[in-house]
Amino acid sequence: MGEIMEPVTVEQSETLPESEPAAKTVAAIDLGSNSLRLVVAQVLPDGRIEPLERLQRAVRLGQDTFRRGRLGTQTMRAAVAVLRDYRQMLQLYNVERIRAVATSAVREAGNADTFLDRIFMATDLHVDVIGTSQESRLTVSAVRH
Repeated sequence: MGEIMEPVTVEQSETLPESEPAAKTVAAIDLGSNSLRLVVAQVLPDGRIEPLERLQRAVRLGQDTFRRGRLGTQTMRAAVAVLRDYRQMLQLYNVERIRAVATSAVREAGNADTFLDRIFMATDLHVDVIGTSQESRLTVSAVRH
């Protein structure tokens, strides 16, 4: 018949090296009064930020809003076209997190909700309309980096 075996203990002689957390690819989009800006960056495990791409396209959202109180159809179309291009860029970089913000030109437009809906439907981007104090804080932060 079978022989009874003693239990075997295995000791781990080496510990496997812990894998370092991977860098995350993030993006910021700013829908400003005069231009739409995109920054794609890597956030390294130590917290440093390394920009990978910076794009800026002139779309004068403020020109319509500050003259007529609303965004014009052509201006909205131009902005959505730029944001579609930016969205393709984000897919190429496999961006994990996107923050899109709009400032005074959208905040003060009477048809801002329509514009934001068009952006979402065309690009699947959710744009936060930020207030003046948050806009100021983000501007100061951007200058520091």
